[in-house]
Amino acid sequence: AVVGAQSFSTTFASPLPSGYEVTEAVVAHGATTLQVTNSMPVPCTATLTWDALRTAGGAPLAQQFTLAAGQSLSRTIDFAGYRLADGGLPLTSLDAAVVVSSPGSSGQDVTMDAGDGLTASLSAASISFASVTGVVPESVVELEPSVQDIDLPDELTGLELTAARLVLRLATTATLPGRVD
Repeated sequence: AVVGAQSFSTTFASPLPSGYEVTEAVVAHGATTLQVTNSMPVPCTATLTWDALRTAGGAPLAQQFTLAAGQSLSRTIDFAGYRLADGGLPLTSLDAAVVVSSPGSSGQDVTMDAGDGLTASLSAASISFASVTGVVPESVVELEPSVQDIDLPDELTGLELTAARLVLRLATTATLPGRVD
């Protein structure tokens, strides 16, 4: 059959950790690999856009793939330097829009199967942020009691300590308030 020019769009979401209400963040580093496969007998162009990830100039993160019939492409997408925000609203997922267009089969007969289409596989990513604005859920760390025996030299036999002091220093690079009980 002859396939005419066509286009379609879809969206997908990658959930963010629950309990966090991130309203803005700047990505320090992180990347993912996206594999796109065109199993159709016609060429197509796919544009993937993450509207909530923006450059310093305000442009959304967009990647375009031009695929011949039956072609697969893989690309590493670097998130470093992008700002994650949704107009001040808390983000619960990272949403992406996909627009696919094809010029069709240029008047030529092609065999198309019901399972033919465009598939995308996005690998898991680890992203580190340079800064985050929003609400972070409380995190509790419990330290187990520790008993430490101290061996004293023989010259100090019979010495008794009447008081001991343990100095515990806690440090964090997060600029979040904390409490120690």
